[in-house]
Amino acid sequence: MRIMNVPRGLQLQIYEKHATIDNTLIVIVDIIQLGGKRQYMEREQPQRTWQALLADLIDNSRERQRIAQQVRVRPITLQRWANLTSRPRDEHIDRLLSAISRESYQEFFQALKKDYPTLIPAHQQIHKISPEIPAEFYDRVLSACAMTSPFLYFQTICELILQQAIEHLDPDRCGMAINLVSCVKPLLGGKVRSLREIAGMGTPPWSRNIGQHTSFLGAESLCGAAVVQCRIVSIQDRNEPNPIFPAHWVTNEQSAVAYPLLRQTRVAGCLLVSSAHPYTLTEIHCEVIKRYANLLALAFAPADFFDTQEIWLQLMPPYEEQILYFQNFRQRVNERMWVGANGGPLLTYQDAQESIWLEVEEELLQHQATQQARVDQYR
Repeated sequence: MRIMNVPRGLQLQIYEKHATIDNTLIVIVDIIQLGGKRQYMEREQPQRTWQALLADLIDNSRERQRIAQQVRVRPITLQRWANLTSRPRDEHIDRLLSAISRESYQEFFQALKKDYPTLIPAHQQIHKISPEIPAEFYDRVLSACAMTSPFLYFQTICELILQQAIEHLDPDRCGMAINLVSCVKPLLGGKVRSLREIAGMGTPPWSRNIGQHTSFLGAESLCGAAVVQCRIVSIQDRNEPNPIFPAHWVTNEQSAVAYPLLRQTRVAGCLLVSSAHPYTLTEIHCEVIKRYANLLALAFAPADFFDTQEIWLQLMPPYEEQILYFQNFRQRVNERMWVGANGGPLLTYQDAQESIWLEVEEELLQHQATQQARVDQYR
């Protein structure tokens, strides 16, 4: 690289233009002096190998662990690839590419393609899945419906179907999350104002049991659109300009499909399927998602379903702003149970939970209204 001497005190604006010639990155630097233009050249940088890029990525221990988990190798294996002491097997290449973050993806793909010329970008890969749910699985669901006690019924049916669904929809574990979203039951005579994630499963980069982390969704979400319109809705790329539907995007989510949970045209919530890559949820995926959503509707009681006229979804704040309201949830439920045990209204644990969730919903709606008022004040 040539080092240029620039007069001290000179006010400059610098622009870089990139071009690739014979696999060498040429960077042309334009230095514009106020009052006149002088063009300087020239910096040459060899294009970095994928091993060098990988070494930078796994320098962060958390990122190293995440990539290793998604590729299904040990972290030391990634270090050997980066150090050129070993090469990944063919089955590891697609997983490695799928594990790279969006910010580093394009550069990494171009470097990796030099060693693997037939490589296809992750978002262009067609992950073939069976368009049908296995017949024997329907038998398992019906048997569970018949033989499971009321106390365990909802959890058993949901876990059974979600586990089958994630294995069916993402057999290569390329990165998918499935969330079961329900309407938040209103007080008697009220309208449904929000939805809540109540169960879920995922493949890396998501954790296996993502249902442990709840969140409220409303009119700003893809789930909200599916519930209100009672039909399947999807966004194939979170970065597409002017999307038809709203979305409440979370980390790692690049595309999503939502399908309502229906019974006799009434709706109880929706099934949300998210992918870590854009354009991977095909028409076949959508058809399979619809069938699993119809199965999951069996887990809900008749009182969990609502006419669309009974639903009036409001805007909910981003998940990051909701977390604070969940921190003492268990404590609040226990306190509500204690009141019932000491002369107050007797409640089951489920009733106490639903009561506190309604209070949290109201707190979040008030929070969102306050935030919106502040925005409007400065317009």
